[in-house]
Amino acid sequence: MELREELQHTLGSTYTLERELQRGGMARVFVATDTRLRRRVVVKVLAPELAADVNSERFQREIQLAASLQHANIVPVLSAGDMDGVPYYAMPYVEGESLRAALNKGGLSITETVSILRDVARALGYAHARGIVHRDIKPDNVLLSHGAAVVTDFGVAKALSVARATGGESTLTQAGMAIGTPAYMAPEQAVGDPNIDQRADIYAFGCMAYELLSGTHPFAHVRSAHGLIRAHIVDEPLPLQSVRGSVPSPLADLVMCCLAKDPSERPATARDILNILDSVGGEVTRAGPAPAAVALPPSPQDRSVGVIPFVNLSAGSETDYFSDGITEDIINTLAHVPGLRVASRTSSFIFKGKTANVAEIGAALQVATVLEGSVRRQGNRLRITARLVNAANGFPMWSERFDRDLEDVFAIQDEVSRAIADQLALQLAGKVRGSRAHTVNAEAYDLYLRGRYFWSRRGAHLRTAIDYFTRASSLDPHFAAPLAGLADCHVLLASYGFASATETAEPARTAAYRALSLDDASAESHYAVGLYEAYFSWRLELAERHLLAATRINPSSAFPLAHLSHLLVSLGRTDEAYGCAEHACAIDPVSPLINGIAALGFICGHFAERARRVAERAVELDESFALGQFCLGLSRQVDGRLTDAEVAFERAAANSARSPLILSQLGALYARSGRRSEALQIVEELGTRNCDAHFGAFVLWDLGEENRALDALELAASSRAANLYAVATLFGRSLLVDVRWHDLLRRHGLTSVAEGHAQLARRLPG
Repeated sequence: MELREELQHTLGSTYTLERELQRGGMARVFVATDTRLRRRVVVKVLAPELAADVNSERFQREIQLAASLQHANIVPVLSAGDMDGVPYYAMPYVEGESLRAALNKGGLSITETVSILRDVARALGYAHARGIVHRDIKPDNVLLSHGAAVVTDFGVAKALSVARATGGESTLTQAGMAIGTPAYMAPEQAVGDPNIDQRADIYAFGCMAYELLSGTHPFAHVRSAHGLIRAHIVDEPLPLQSVRGSVPSPLADLVMCCLAKDPSERPATARDILNILDSVGGEVTRAGPAPAAVALPPSPQDRSVGVIPFVNLSAGSETDYFSDGITEDIINTLAHVPGLRVASRTSSFIFKGKTANVAEIGAALQVATVLEGSVRRQGNRLRITARLVNAANGFPMWSERFDRDLEDVFAIQDEVSRAIADQLALQLAGKVRGSRAHTVNAEAYDLYLRGRYFWSRRGAHLRTAIDYFTRASSLDPHFAAPLAGLADCHVLLASYGFASATETAEPARTAAYRALSLDDASAESHYAVGLYEAYFSWRLELAERHLLAATRINPSSAFPLAHLSHLLVSLGRTDEAYGCAEHACAIDPVSPLINGIAALGFICGHFAERARRVAERAVELDESFALGQFCLGLSRQVDGRLTDAEVAFERAAANSARSPLILSQLGALYARSGRRSEALQIVEELGTRNCDAHFGAFVLWDLGEENRALDALELAASSRAANLYAVATLFGRSLLVDVRWHDLLRRHGLTSVAEGHAQLARRLPG
């Protein structure tokens, strides 16, 4: 018997089912007629996956509390029952639409929004005073009918949690996930705190209010449930007025207060919220309509832009670095505009030299507008053309041509950035803020652009990049950007094994901290310091602070988050590490480099399935990308596909000038496959390279020569080998549980890592 027929049989003559209204993650919803009172009702039947471990009697007892709520802004529960062990409940049918449906149609005015928020606050205040917390406040559970807002499904989340057969509040997070509420879940609810109170509803109210007033969720850039939960716990949303400046300050302050991570810092009661909403008064009537809600694909009103590489029209491809540099600089400048989401450099540059229409570009980068252009350089003269296009319909929104002397290139970047910001209707306070005025030395800037060009190509090109960054810094010692680039290059050289920590650590430290002293408002400077501290100094708390600072300054850069995931894994904070890697992938969905770094984070954290998918994505984006092939090999190795892993490692080695990092895993694979002579050849080759000793230790460990491997690890730790504690997670459980390894870590000041590795080992089989 189908569910509808079974439900009708259970309801008997009391209700007559008319049609199915919707089918969601929580319930199947039917419209029915109450035959006795001749009124329409809604009957909700719990989804089988939810009902499977719910005690139906306990659920009905709990739902009776919700049935006691009688308020004009609350949809009451009329009855509840059981259909062969599957709970159901009935509520009045409300003529109108959900707040979610209204948002999807377009923006609401601030006056309309405040009216809705007042109604919801009244409902919450009434229920909270009677000890009932909703736990699932979101636009989908607010209905608009005849000019009023009413809240539905009061008490259902609590009833589900309490009625779980496994028992109690410990399943709250699981229940919330099943209902589909990570986007509106308070931090304390997300971590499963059994003592949540009405302030969890106030946080969700704040998320909903932010979305209504700005047209975008506070963490709209996050696409996964894991990432959203992490964002609620640790991330700070942009100030509401930076997204929509016309929101009155008292109202904006109220919303941001509701979003406080600490429940004690939120309004204590919904009555407090209502008092503030009432006090806003006539200020709201002077505000215009709200922007449309963000959806995928993005709407034209979405304040987002992808800057694809400007075409080089100069004679010869050797000047590509200049057009690429102009593009990157505009991306970096726009990234500092409040309320503007900018696709990152690595994602945007996927489209260099490729033919794609703006709709395809917009969909891939998840942006509403696309900036394209060209650069022609002839002698000391520049001609830059730029065009801003609506990604949805290809309609040009703005275009301009700039003819300048080379010395005016910085002024051109400012002009282009300001014009784009104006076209996107951003509320700008004065000049668009960059990290710092660049350099007045055109030659130094030219050399810096050449350096970034080779930095982005990685591998053997890093030393070429170092040469250009050094020359740029010599010409203008107060120019921070090339110093940050220098630090990045030295870290990369050591981490891939092209140089030792002894050679690279001090140059990285000097360059990173000099960049920070010159420009402490630069994301690049904080990122450089964070990498140095994480990879060489091993002051991990300081590294985390600088990487997070880089993310706050430039939210469109995925690099700090991707590298932070590696650090957090070694501290045992695997859920946060997963969230950082997910967030990085969401920021840079079409970047093979970011997907590769994130995949390595997933592998180190032993999230095998996610690592495999992200590694495959990196290789799909660029088959010649060494890090992607390397991570693909690691994930195939976990799956037991050793032949496929070997093929991927060999391709990665060939495409990386035989990076010692990659060779170490190829040699370890040979050892595990019983190919001892080939493994020893890798050990011998690594011994001839100017790299740190831990790369050979990987192979020795799997050859069964654990004492030699530990001696090599001790030597590597003594020289602060780049990221040693993080790459050590690739050894697997056998090293992570070894007391000799834990002793080594503690002797080198990494007690927190020893504890983290012990936690990580407990997640692994064996």
